[in-house]
Amino acid sequence: MSRLPRPDAVLFDWDSTLVDNWGGIAKAMSITFTEYGLDPWSEDQVRANAKHSMRDSFPKLFGARWEDASKLFYDSFAAVHLDTLRPLPGSAELLDALTAEGVPMGVVSNKTGTYLRLEADHLGWTRYFHRLVGAQDAA
Repeated sequence: MSRLPRPDAVLFDWDSTLVDNWGGIAKAMSITFTEYGLDPWSEDQVRANAKHSMRDSFPKLFGARWEDASKLFYDSFAAVHLDTLRPLPGSAELLDALTAEGVPMGVVSNKTGTYLRLEADHLGWTRYFHRLVGAQDAA
């Protein structure tokens, strides 16, 4: 069997590529829904329904109060995201293997950069990446 050529670099997405953070999203959504008198969604429902940006989905869910609901969501997510963060199976081994091969790596994510870097630090993974770039990090 032939070996694939060594890449010059690898850029990863973060959520649902290297890690699973649906538990934190589901908890934050549950807190937000409950505060606004809505029935909370299960994690499976959150996964199925979270297909659009907050800017597009929250006005439909919370009406005129969507900006306040988004603040509550983010405050709630900040409180739980590190506790619910889980590496996807094989992701740590992949990062180790690429590091052993000397392949430079980075992350480009639509997750807010502050959360992205906190999560990488929490997992002890910051050392793998030359750059971790998230939402609001670049113009």
